[in-house]
Amino acid sequence: MSTVVDAVESDDEAETARRDPFGDEAIEIDEATLRRMSPAAWVDGVTRRLDSAVQRFIYR
Repeated sequence: MSTVVDAVESDDEAETARRDPFGDEAIEIDEATLRRMSPAAWVDGVTRRLDSAVQRFIYR
């Protein structure tokens, strides 16, 4: 959080309001969309399925 605060901190109030990452123009994505679009989420799903398959193969 401190990195974000440092990045948007300014002595000029108008400049600070314009660069506010939590202001009205912030981009917000719901969790389902993020999981669909994020490469990390895809890899996590593939890894989980692969781990499950290998465990079934080894222990059965």
